[in-house]
Amino acid sequence: MKSRFLSCLLSLVLAFGLAPRFAFAADDVGAGGAAAPAFDASNGNYVEGEALVVYHAGSVPENALRSRSDEPSPLADAGFSLEESWDVSAADEAAPAPANAISPLSGDDAPVSALEDSYEGEIGGSDVRVALVTKEGSTTAQLVEELSALDCVEAVQPNYVVEPTSLPSPDDPLYTGGLQQSLSGPSSESGAVDASIGYETALARDNASGSDNVVAVIDTGVDYLNPDLAAAMWHNPGNIGLPGDVGYDFGNRDDDPMPDDALESSHGTHCAGIIAASSNNGAGIAGIAQHTKIMALEVSTQGGGSILLSAVAGAYDYLIKARLAGVNVVAANNSWAANGASFPVLDYLVNQAGKAGVLSVFGAGNDGKDVGGIVSLTSTLNSPYAVVVAATNEANALAAFSSYSATAVDVAAPGTHIVSTVKRGGAMEVFQPLYSNRCGGELVYYEGFETLPEGLTGVLYGYDDEQKTFVKLPDADQGRLTLAPSSTSSGTHALKASINAGALSKAYSIYRIDVAWPAVNPFKDLDPSDPSAYRCAVTPFIDMADGLGGGCAQIETYVSVKGGEGELAEHDSGSVATLDYRIANACPFSSLDTTGESLTMGFTIALVAPTGQPATVSGYCAGFGIGRADQAVPYADMQGTSMAGPAVTGAVAELAALYPSATPLDLRGRVVGGTEPLATEADRAKIASGGRFTFQAALDDASVSANTWSASCEGARVTVHGRGLADAELLFDGAPVALTAQSDSAVSFDVPETSLDGARHSFDVVDASTERTHKASYALPKAGATSLLERVGGLPEGIGGSGSLVAATDRLFYASPLGDYLFVCDDPAADAPQWRRLADPVVPFRGPGSVARGGMIQYGYVDGKLYGFCTELGGTDEARTLEVWCMSYDIASNAWAAPVLAGSFDAGSASDTFSQFLSSAFWNGRAYAAMYFLRNLGKPDQFADQRLWAFDPRSGAVDPVELDPSFPYAIVSLMGADRLYLLGLGATTQVELVAYDGSAFSEARAVEGLQFTNVLRTCVSAPVGNGAVLIDQTGHLAPSLTGDAFLLDASAARIDSLGTLFGDGSAGLIASSAAMLGGRLYVTAQDGEAATAREGGSDSYGALYRASQSVSDALGSTERTVSAAAASGGTAAVSDWRGTARSSLAMLRSDTATWTATPAPGHAFSGWYDAEGNLVSSASSYSAPVLSDTALEARFAKQPTSGGGGGAEPKELASTGDGLGALAAALAACAAVGLAAAVRTRRKGAARAER
Repeated sequence: MKSRFLSCLLSLVLAFGLAPRFAFAADDVGAGGAAAPAFDASNGNYVEGEALVVYHAGSVPENALRSRSDEPSPLADAGFSLEESWDVSAADEAAPAPANAISPLSGDDAPVSALEDSYEGEIGGSDVRVALVTKEGSTTAQLVEELSALDCVEAVQPNYVVEPTSLPSPDDPLYTGGLQQSLSGPSSESGAVDASIGYETALARDNASGSDNVVAVIDTGVDYLNPDLAAAMWHNPGNIGLPGDVGYDFGNRDDDPMPDDALESSHGTHCAGIIAASSNNGAGIAGIAQHTKIMALEVSTQGGGSILLSAVAGAYDYLIKARLAGVNVVAANNSWAANGASFPVLDYLVNQAGKAGVLSVFGAGNDGKDVGGIVSLTSTLNSPYAVVVAATNEANALAAFSSYSATAVDVAAPGTHIVSTVKRGGAMEVFQPLYSNRCGGELVYYEGFETLPEGLTGVLYGYDDEQKTFVKLPDADQGRLTLAPSSTSSGTHALKASINAGALSKAYSIYRIDVAWPAVNPFKDLDPSDPSAYRCAVTPFIDMADGLGGGCAQIETYVSVKGGEGELAEHDSGSVATLDYRIANACPFSSLDTTGESLTMGFTIALVAPTGQPATVSGYCAGFGIGRADQAVPYADMQGTSMAGPAVTGAVAELAALYPSATPLDLRGRVVGGTEPLATEADRAKIASGGRFTFQAALDDASVSANTWSASCEGARVTVHGRGLADAELLFDGAPVALTAQSDSAVSFDVPETSLDGARHSFDVVDASTERTHKASYALPKAGATSLLERVGGLPEGIGGSGSLVAATDRLFYASPLGDYLFVCDDPAADAPQWRRLADPVVPFRGPGSVARGGMIQYGYVDGKLYGFCTELGGTDEARTLEVWCMSYDIASNAWAAPVLAGSFDAGSASDTFSQFLSSAFWNGRAYAAMYFLRNLGKPDQFADQRLWAFDPRSGAVDPVELDPSFPYAIVSLMGADRLYLLGLGATTQVELVAYDGSAFSEARAVEGLQFTNVLRTCVSAPVGNGAVLIDQTGHLAPSLTGDAFLLDASAARIDSLGTLFGDGSAGLIASSAAMLGGRLYVTAQDGEAATAREGGSDSYGALYRASQSVSDALGSTERTVSAAAASGGTAAVSDWRGTARSSLAMLRSDTATWTATPAPGHAFSGWYDAEGNLVSSASSYSAPVLSDTALEARFAKQPTSGGGGGAEPKELASTGDGLGALAAALAACAAVGLAAAVRTRRKGAARAER
């Protein structure tokens, strides 16, 4: 029986650690020299069989919008199909000219160029194209691997699918009613905190004239018929070569971006309303930007449930072409985010849009965690033209759901309780009488609580924790409840429920109030046949006029309408509000009373007391009403960084109108620098600017704090680009620096060569006037030559640098990215190492071109053989089986053995989902493979299983290694060292190490300094003498350490930095595999320098590198020295799989050595003895795996001579039936017993020596 704990634990890991989680709302993107991001087939949701790629097309003509390209191209020549392609390279020519050189501070320094929009890894060129690529029979994993091996490719990623997660929730709507507090703030009389964006300040300053600018909303479409949006839509002039009237639907490939009626499909409509809903039109809400039109670019599939990244590529192609054709597009709103994956193609598109003049705004995400320390869209957007926004609440604090990062998230904006436009069908789902009343909508009944309804009563209850139910409070306590009409901080009339909790006979954590009053029956004489057409609701909220928390931590409301026949409407799931969100639920009617004169209206209020039991607990309820759902006004509330993003996008558009000559980076500097500090120091430390955007600050030059957006480097001189830097202090890695040049837009300084390490460094600027600090991190390139790494030579022609390197005893093997081709380099130390192709692997898959079915093959070496592990999905759609196979290749004979089935897992039917994690290691003469399998994550029938197998090279047997049923660790990696180590995830999501000595598992130990992220599985790793080397160019594996190369010391359970070998990839080197051979570490990499050979016709830009001797020495050699000595009376030699017998031999740890003793005439072999004089074996030919340096001595005994022989040679004994045969058999049996004991003694001794 499998561990339930393990299943639950891995559910947590996959949901929060490994798989990308996408949300409507990423360090470095492999670029410049073309590295594909590490790809994991379990990593996120994507369209199988498709990939997005940025590549150099050479002389290929420009592609038309969303065209299906049948023209010749490097990708087509390589067998790929271009389903769609986009050319946005013209933005390079439209990019603003570089800023003027900045003046040096010392007279002998030359001016420093200020390329403010450049960044490390930037992709450019007139022949660069973006394409959606397929290939018949290829999986996404194959596409990513094969495309990344092409020298024309700059970036490649799966066609990810983004899922919406922002929550619709009602709040203070409609600007004229004071319900858009995110814009206007509370009433001045309330005394509540103003956490708005200062909209009135922008209106007071707005004297802009001229044509409107345009904002592209890249989302679920826009309801262009909404009364607040119809006049705010951009219309295609018809002469720019683009389809559609108000935009385009790239998700469904038509020219109508109208969403469907589901509320989640109104996500884009809601964003559009925040940005630019019509103002002063007597309807609904007011948008932020007064001179802006909305370009609707739908990128979701039908129903608004998923966003395709290929559709986003089409949207960026559209808006860039529109901008270059003369449409004044100033911003693009992207209210969606993703964690767990890298987005280099999107980064390129954002940068191209910026060069054309368009600033892109993204929501930070709604995971409520630091996204700077994980691989995410937020942390992998390197372009300076991207602004990432967190969400704040009405207390000027970061909302609990908002993601954040001290350097990757730029600014905050209101994102809670945001009312905006939706499609009417969506409004029907969250019918709110408060909004209908304010907007003139039809209602059959409405109570606004300007005064108390006549006959209103309230009964108070407290939740008894012991009885697990609400109990009615005594009469004396009922008097502590007050129900009174009140005005909230927004000016909205509401019923305020207030409990004098401090005077109660007993305090409770949750209170319930049943409110009811009689009312004239609004249904009298109406048609009773369709009760479900009617809805009833009341809007709960917490008001900041009562201070932080509004007197309660949470308020819920449940409506009730009673007639002569009993309950007409009773809500099982009510509406709820907290400081951070409000979720509305309208109650449908089950029947109508059309004859009675009166009904009993009412609702139940649940108030959750704040921590600390305040003296007064209170909450508000506004706008109780009844109406037809199909007459709901098209407005609703949502919250999330999806709403905070449009607030900043709208501000960008308004600022673009007020400053028409401003560049995108000018606008970025004003937005990021124009903030008010967040309420607490803890929140200020969580985002780069430390503040919430306000027009008051952004429109006052003296209040715009210094901020930066990029850094460039020439030699040892670094220039940081930004705004307001003329009097700013710069801190580099936390320490002040002496500037060599300084202006408002840039500062320069010199760094020590050790800082040019390819890693990210902190660049904080402190504004001299506002004393505010802006935090940033930028990658610096590596110094021109590094002493830690040298280029040895190329890799097999046509294979590329993303394959797998494997070390055997005296040679290196290299497998293609999918493992379907194998090569060997017999002398890696030669001046020009040469590769030759070996026999292709015999794969187990059943279909033609079969390697596609199981993805890549994982290779390793032990005892003269290479082992390849892979999986195959077999069976039928109704009953699938995931099989784990092992293939072995004999080096000496250049032959593959038939594949061996290790085990299988029930993969369910085609409707089931599953994730798999296959890892392998080689230790003590055996090959090991581990497989973790998870089916239907998060579903009721979720199932988890994991297994471990051992493969014996000598017998060919496959032996399962028994794991304890309660084994609490999800195996994510295996490592062979002095013992076999299993890296797993413990109960606290801590990386833990478990050792296996061939018979039992040790207690788990936490690995000090190692961060569990998906990078642990995708980083480059290889066994070394002291444990394992890990190469991570993302900076996420060991964030507390510097460098990109690390030693995982298995015996000490810790990770230490070895320095920087490659850096962040900005120089074009992306490590792909590593192996230890001859005491030196070899690494393969995709090589940007070699990529320049494309002009000479080279098919490969992969290269083989060798780490310095100092790094290799720190890792420890995997070589072991074995020797055979002979005492007098014979000779001795030792050999391995290569067959040559010598007195001393260098071989790989875990390989098998064979010691052979040959007695001289007149002598007999006595045994093999170690250096301490212990008998190891009595067999003249003795074999054992070698874990440490081993020296054995063969000892011999002189045989007695035959009687009277006078020194004659001893005669050979023959079987004559005289009993000598039986004696020989008995002696052999005794020798066997001695050998077994000796082997056990030897193994224990070796284990002690290694420990």
